[in-house]
Amino acid sequence: MISQVGKSRWQPYLVLAIGALAVSWAAVLIRVAAAPALVTGAYRLTLASLILTPLALWRNHDQLLHLGWRDVRLLVGAGLFLGLHFATWISSLSYTSVSSSVVLVSTSPISVGLAARFFLNESVSARMFAGIALAVLGTAIVGWGGLTLSSSAL
Repeated sequence: MISQVGKSRWQPYLVLAIGALAVSWAAVLIRVAAAPALVTGAYRLTLASLILTPLALWRNHDQLLHLGWRDVRLLVGAGLFLGLHFATWISSLSYTSVSSSVVLVSTSPISVGLAARFFLNESVSARMFAGIALAVLGTAIVGWGGLTLSSSAL
């Protein structure tokens, strides 16, 4: 029998692997969907909400009841930006290749690092810089592959 300590060691890696697998298939599945981009994005967000809302209510019921108006405004703003992200990213799959679209989306660590520096006055740590460098490297590798397929892909 697996002990709780042993079980807790591999659980985060299992969840991370499942998440990475699910995310890696998202663009391909969205590309083959017959629905328009905004409908596909609405389905995706609705399904995620239906799955996560009961879990959030169960685990954090007391905290959710005590949210202030500032917290609610931040949550609504985050939701609007997430909807805008899905609207633009899913729409991009109609105009370019899956690899080029994923390349553009994978540049988010660059935006986060720059935004943290200029809007929040945070310094870019060595780990953040490594994440930005990794994102740029991965973007270049996938982008180069997309350019060899078609010069209009990106």
